[in-house]
Amino acid sequence: LPKLLSATATEVPCTCPSPAHGEAAPRPGPALSLSLLFFLFLLHSGLRRL
Repeated sequence: LPKLLSATATEVPCTCPSPAHGEAAPRPGPALSLSLLFFLFLLHSGLRRL
């Protein structure tokens, strides 16, 4: 599961400032957090159907 999460997180285009982009950010942007939460919700409902 962590592998899947990290792979999905790297595929999501990041528009928030981050150390990788040369700027420091205290926490991920709200859009990235929301997309991760949505992905987790989809994953959870998919596992529940199995």
